[in-house]
Amino acid sequence: KKNIDALVLEKVRHEFRKRQTTLACFEKVMLEGRAPKDVAAELGMDKVNTVYVYCKRVMDRIEDVRQAYDEAYEYDPEVADAPDDLP
Repeated sequence: KKNIDALVLEKVRHEFRKRQTTLACFEKVMLEGRAPKDVAAELGMDKVNTVYVYCKRVMDRIEDVRQAYDEAYEYDPEVADAPDDLP
């Protein structure tokens, strides 16, 4: 599962490569755990709400890409997380 998550994140980062501020908001808030208020100030953004909007855009795309990978590889999280020793 971690390999798929890494592939999904890599694909989404590539898709957002021309929208670096959007991607930076997501990475700083969601991956680094920084406060949206601090990220907005660091990136010179007037509205903290914009940080939330940018994070949501990236998260929505991650969800879409993840779903596409899951469907392509028939990934079932309930089966994947089941213990291996079940009959």
